Amino acid sequence: MNKFATVLLQLFLITNLVYGLKSARDLVKEGDESFLLRKYEDAINSYTDALNFDSSFHRAYYKRANVYYQTRKYRNALFDLNQVLIIQPEYHLALYLRGDVYFDQGKFEEATLDYNKAIEIHPKSSGKGVKKLEKLQKLQSLVNRGDEALKKGNKDEALSIYNEALTIAPALVAVRLIRAETNLEQKKYGAVLDDTMVILKEDFKNLKAIIMRGKAFMYSGEMDTALKHFKQCKRHDPFHDECKGLLEGLQSFVDSLQKVENDVEKKKARNALLELKKIMDFDPNFEFIFPKLYLLKCQAHNLLKEGKLAVEACTKAVELDESSTEALKKRGDAYILVEDYEAAMRDYKKAMDKGDREAQHGYRNAERLDKMAKRKNYYKILGVEKTATTREITKAFRKQALTCHPDKMMKATDEEKAAAEAKYKELTEAYEILSDEDKRRKWDNGEDPNDKRKGGNPFHGSPFSSGFKFNFGGGSFHF
Repeated sequence: MNKFATVLLQLFLITNLVYGLKSARDLVKEGDESFLLRKYEDAINSYTDALNFDSSFHRAYYKRANVYYQTRKYRNALFDLNQVLIIQPEYHLALYLRGDVYFDQGKFEEATLDYNKAIEIHPKSSGKGVKKLEKLQKLQSLVNRGDEALKKGNKDEALSIYNEALTIAPALVAVRLIRAETNLEQKKYGAVLDDTMVILKEDFKNLKAIIMRGKAFMYSGEMDTALKHFKQCKRHDPFHDECKGLLEGLQSFVDSLQKVENDVEKKKARNALLELKKIMDFDPNFEFIFPKLYLLKCQAHNLLKEGKLAVEACTKAVELDESSTEALKKRGDAYILVEDYEAAMRDYKKAMDKGDREAQHGYRNAERLDKMAKRKNYYKILGVEKTATTREITKAFRKQALTCHPDKMMKATDEEKAAAEAKYKELTEAYEILSDEDKRRKWDNGEDPNDKRKGGNPFHGSPFSSGFKFNFGGGSFHF
């Protein structure tokens, strides 16, 4: 026995082992039963087994094509239907089904030809064929009207017409692409994802659908998923300019954003601001990321103690995302830098009302600073900086106190004398606090440095603690 005969015998034995005594018709019958139960994969497997048993069994091709059509695997359906019509060119059912595939794909000329040929071959089915042609004409009219509305810029009208068209042919790829593109322009990203998913189920290499789906994910903030789509697009076509541009642009943006976040965390504020400047204008449709970018900008300015610029950046972040408690807290920090404590308290309170407990610390701090700002400024009274040494404070007190000396008040009016007395009391009060290290610390922290003082000499500790006697004419008074 030659090798060819041996191979045929082996194939025959394997086939009988796999299928037993089942015929191709038996396998088709099993496929029909699975199809009725909507077990489509089982049905496809049975029809495929039948074709492995008898590759010329055109009805098995037709039935498998019908399952592919029902599951919107149009490419597979067309392959099987073409095989049917090669084996049985006048099989009118295959022509009708292939016309339906073309109908769903928006290939109106091809669908018309198949429907008309089916009617010609099988006149008894003309009623069915005429209805299909009428439906096709209605669909074609809707698509044409939608295209016309879109050309005129009437996007809402076009979408309405396309929606109606898709109720007639849900898998119409060309219309779904147009509708997805229009929805992308109108920032209806969920609708874009729905349409592109349907398209890619039928044609996973449809680059337009992949790109639009990637953009929808990108503009929705799912950058990692967007990158996967742009990489997929580039794999299908390495030389596709738009795929390449989107992939490189988004990857560069993601890298820069990560660098900004790291710089802010490491308090490298200048570096963060320089990097932010590069990416702020990445894509005007990239709206979801703008609140984050402005918040990072605000944080960087806060680190640099640039309060006014920080308030501006955080205000933008709050306007873009009113739900962001982080933006409210950071703007509160910025308001503290410009000493607008009431505004800071308002922002912290808003954050607290939204459930952010961390804002309580900021609120208490702003409240403390507000109280400090509204009390006497002892540093200002003595005319010294907050960093002044004890020696500088003593020197300033003596210099200021001499302006209230009685020699200067000899010809003073009673009103001027009273003012001098009041001024000296204020000077002494300031000196008493700032010359004592413990009291000064409490004062600087917004605490009451004299909360435990019970009477006593209010001017104890001043360089004039022995008494500073002023004589004004016939009377005198002591401080």
